[in-house]
Amino acid sequence: MKIRTITFLFLMLCMTLAVQAQESYDPDAKFLEARKLILDGKRDEGRKMAKMVLEKYPNYSDYHILIGRSYSWDGKYDSASYYLDKAINISPQYEDAYLAYVDNLFYAEDYEKAKEIIDLGLEKIGPSSFNLKYRQSRYLYNTEEYKEALAIAN
Repeated sequence: MKIRTITFLFLMLCMTLAVQAQESYDPDAKFLEARKLILDGKRDEGRKMAKMVLEKYPNYSDYHILIGRSYSWDGKYDSASYYLDKAINISPQYEDAYLAYVDNLFYAEDYEKAKEIIDLGLEKIGPSSFNLKYRQSRYLYNTEEYKEALAIAN
């Protein structure tokens, strides 16, 4: 009877470890897979993989940015904004989150919101950010403030 119990417990332990091993993966490797799918035009499949990883790693801002950018490329600007806003909230010092969000807002022609995000990015990242200053210049150009845009660009 003891041998059966021990054997049963051993088998249960092995099954538990096998299930955990199947659920365990490297999120960085999955990121590269999801990114490749998205860039190869398989956006739904790539987003599905990215969202699966976010269930286990909800604060991995690169996934939020990847999903946001992919929605933006598909013209789904509201969906993109949702993920990009989350990325900024998760990683307020991460410049790429601001850049992706501003790019999305430019595509959507939502220049006032773009200005808010640029200003927030410059506040959090610092005024020496070349990429944010470039987008600030683009914002000014798009809103026909040409002299100010040129002053920043030079």
